[in-house]
Amino acid sequence: MNITSKIEFVHEAPKEIDVKFYSKCRGGSRKETSSCDGLNIGEKVEFETQITLKSCPDNYLQFSIKPVGISEELVVHVEAVCKCDCELDGDSEREMNSSKCNSHGDHECGQCTCHEGRDGRNCQFDTKDPDAPCRPLDSTMVCSGRGTCDRGDCKCSSRGNPEEKVSGKFCECDNFSCSRFGGLICGGNGKCECGKCECESDYMGDDCSCPTSNSACNASNGLICNGQGDCKCGKCICHATLYTGEHCQTCPSLCAEMRDCVQCKAFRPGESDSDGCKKCQEQVILVDDVKEAGPQTQMCRFNDKKDDCTFFFTYEYDTNQQLVLKAQRTKHCPPPVPVLAIVLGSVLGVLAIGLAMLLTWRLVATIRDRREFEKFMKERAAARWDKEVNPLYKGPAATFSNPNFLSR
Repeated sequence: MNITSKIEFVHEAPKEIDVKFYSKCRGGSRKETSSCDGLNIGEKVEFETQITLKSCPDNYLQFSIKPVGISEELVVHVEAVCKCDCELDGDSEREMNSSKCNSHGDHECGQCTCHEGRDGRNCQFDTKDPDAPCRPLDSTMVCSGRGTCDRGDCKCSSRGNPEEKVSGKFCECDNFSCSRFGGLICGGNGKCECGKCECESDYMGDDCSCPTSNSACNASNGLICNGQGDCKCGKCICHATLYTGEHCQTCPSLCAEMRDCVQCKAFRPGESDSDGCKKCQEQVILVDDVKEAGPQTQMCRFNDKKDDCTFFFTYEYDTNQQLVLKAQRTKHCPPPVPVLAIVLGSVLGVLAIGLAMLLTWRLVATIRDRREFEKFMKERAAARWDKEVNPLYKGPAATFSNPNFLSR
């Protein structure tokens, strides 16, 4: 027969003290219990005791813990320290109504002890409106709508992309809402801080797309924008109405400007009162054929609206930087349009088409009539006529009998 026993602990703690017992008894998980059952002789069981001071006592406390049925006990002496030295009146570092606590609490032992009706790490919010510290002064939205208010502090929400972060006292900042260039935040040439790009040293601009160096604007002659423009954001902005091209290297053409002048002096000398002649001070030289004599010669070509002919001229600068205009004496005119031939051709064409349609219709009708006639003849030849007596027909001879006549 096996002998089993039970062990149980009791205490005589005062009301200011809470005592709890914990044990695994004969194995298993740790649980809160003051007794264990089914123990064998010599079997060892361990108990843990948790002692909690529920309130600060006025005097020194003492109580005992002992097992039931055993004359031994454990005496516990309790000396409560309810206040730290820094909390005692007269502490030199204690600040009443401290600014560190927004003047709504006392700063002691490195933290705020808030007055009634205030809460938070720095007593920053009213318990009647706990979200007030989480709203900017110019907004009614808590934590900028991107977080939650936890005891006066904003806890910013996380994003689906772990690289994207929301931050700031009111969750007003992030690292993903900056300007983009080429599909990249800050053009890939900087980092986004609180909605603004902080560019690397070699770039500038709202989206860090502009290089600080002017090397991209250097023309083949070594000048920035060929000396005919300004370099902005790595691109040449050529001076108005002058040079063009990527590096402002293309000289402007005078063709359009000299058009009226050449047209007047070379081909309409009698129109000296026209605007083109009045503004033209250059001399126009007539030649049989104009050609581009070199890279300094510019060929121009325009259409004369009065006769629909094309005229040609060139311009260049001589050694004295004087403008020289040369115009080709003859124009290139398109051949005259044969109006009469076009009209006659159109009329004859319409007549020919009508006649062709009439002949076609006549041919089709003749072929159809012939086919119908041939069909009729075949049906006539195949027909067989039977001799029958017409019931309506009466012969010319008639026989009558005289009743008064008696044959003898």
